[in-house]
Amino acid sequence: MEDLKSNESTPSINHEPPKETTDNPNNYIIANTSSTEKDDNLYEEGYSKLRSWIEGSIDMYRFELRSLLYPIFIYSYLNLVSSGKTQRAKQFMEKYSIDHREQHIQDIQRLSSLSDPMHVKENILAQTFLRNKYLVKLSSASYSLFLAYLQNSSYAILLQITNQYLSILVSPKALQQSDIDGGVGIIGHQDSQIEAFNKQEIHLGKRPYDLFEIEEIERRIKDEKNENNEQLLEIFKGMQEKLNEDPLPKEQVPLPVRKLIDISTDIKNLKDISKRAKLDNDKLPSICCYTFHNTHHGLNCLSINNDETMICGGFSDSFIRIWSITGKNLRGITKPRNINGNVDNLDRFREPVGSQCKKLIAHSGPIYSTSFSPDNKYLVSVSEDKTTRLWSLDTFSNVVCYKGHNYPVWDVDFSPEGFYFATASHDRTARLWSCDHIYPLRIFVGHFSDVDSVKFHPNSNYIVTGGSDCTARLWDVQKGTCIRIFKGHLGPIYALAITPDGKTLATSGEDKIINIWDIGSGRKIKSLNGHENTVNSLSFSQEGNILASGSSDNTVRIWDVKKDDINALDIIEQESSNLISNNDPNAMDIDNPSPTQLNNTIHKSILTSKEKLKNNLKNDLLGTYPTKKTPIYTVHFSRRNLLYSLGAINNI
Repeated sequence: MEDLKSNESTPSINHEPPKETTDNPNNYIIANTSSTEKDDNLYEEGYSKLRSWIEGSIDMYRFELRSLLYPIFIYSYLNLVSSGKTQRAKQFMEKYSIDHREQHIQDIQRLSSLSDPMHVKENILAQTFLRNKYLVKLSSASYSLFLAYLQNSSYAILLQITNQYLSILVSPKALQQSDIDGGVGIIGHQDSQIEAFNKQEIHLGKRPYDLFEIEEIERRIKDEKNENNEQLLEIFKGMQEKLNEDPLPKEQVPLPVRKLIDISTDIKNLKDISKRAKLDNDKLPSICCYTFHNTHHGLNCLSINNDETMICGGFSDSFIRIWSITGKNLRGITKPRNINGNVDNLDRFREPVGSQCKKLIAHSGPIYSTSFSPDNKYLVSVSEDKTTRLWSLDTFSNVVCYKGHNYPVWDVDFSPEGFYFATASHDRTARLWSCDHIYPLRIFVGHFSDVDSVKFHPNSNYIVTGGSDCTARLWDVQKGTCIRIFKGHLGPIYALAITPDGKTLATSGEDKIINIWDIGSGRKIKSLNGHENTVNSLSFSQEGNILASGSSDNTVRIWDVKKDDINALDIIEQESSNLISNNDPNAMDIDNPSPTQLNNTIHKSILTSKEKLKNNLKNDLLGTYPTKKTPIYTVHFSRRNLLYSLGAINNI
């Protein structure tokens, strides 16, 4: 075992072609392929049985074992076509290609047209597969499980394909999804589309202040003559330095000219920053939870505005409610047509008393998402009726109706700069809109299923989408193209969050796993496990070191996202290695393992490391805050790092 570990630890991160040596793990596969079945149906049966076995395997090994399915699928198909069984090959391709279209659509399109053995000989891609071994990376535990399955399987055709066409690199250390995605496949032949996604140039910084804005902000701060003027100027100087680290190029998304009122907003934000609570592992955020009663399961979504003065809810009965949470009544403008001239002070045109809640009616279907504009002047909503509507928060009335989606619209998000907003729909597209145009400015096409969630990047030059195809994608707003793809989820992605510095992305959804990604490289940093039901919302603290999540399991959880990740599988692998390499007479003989020994070793390693695994998960999970019967719809960090959570109580 020691020799195997020393020889295979380096190749697990090496992208160079594997060397054919006697230490290659494939040599441990006994070549029992002399009696290969002639019944071509065994290709389909063998693949189907392997597929079912992998999907029923332990969660922590399943994502590794899935990497075996694509090469076995391709080589089974090519062998069927090469042997002249074109009709059976066509049926096999039609039945199982759906498993791999998401990641290998180009390869499948090029190979599915093969209908004759001569086509295989003339097709460059087919010959690339047949003349080279397909590189697969597995941890030692996953490899042992696969080896045991092959030895127990009655389908020698799987053993033949594995021995002839696969080159398995075994790592004694646990692998992450990013390790599986990178450096596997035919050497020199990778999915060009995904490779391009993660290599395109990207600028994650924000728009720097121009000279006029800097001078005006500094002048106003000095004129106010507050006690903390020096502190505000120091904070503003630090913000400028950060903005200049990675400034946006001149070809950025065009934005409206900033006004003096925007300067006032910037100064207000600086004052909030000066009063911000610094959060870390020992100083967790205070949480303010708003629970809604008597919704009768009709409340679909909740959102809160940037200055935490209003909460908006979308209902299945096609209406929207807006509540004031400051104690002040909402006073709408009663006769906007009578307003002429100076509109700086609109109070004299507002309702004398107002109310704590306003009801907005215009949609003709359930409301699925709402979003406030950064200046709190507008609200945008989306519905099953395929429309997006813009509402004025001065008059509390519908201003514009945007039509373009062909199916229900699931999510909407206002740009941090205002003016633009993005929508996500059942029609598999996301769309970019501006407040002054009734048609979409960009249509983002690439997801293979519903686009369930959408989020603007802090610099407004990119949007992130999450889909039912289990991927999240980063889109360039200016070009309308996808420039990053994030794979690793096992279900639809409903929740997205980006750190204020724009460098880190968090995704989650139906699979209950929270994945943390580095946007620049497209690689996964870590996975956070703990929720017991769908994760509905994510939010980063203002420093980006703390993540809050809200779930249908009736909890709010606080996570540490900056700590170095210790992959949970590393613990299992370490225990497995200990069991294999000790002097126990019952330990597994790596040179001649029996299926019983393989299964016992994996079982013992899991039991031995159970407590360590729990402790490792607890290190990232800083706090769990349960409600009685309230699924959490939304979590939101304020500028002062106060955490707001919103949900509707479930009385059933």
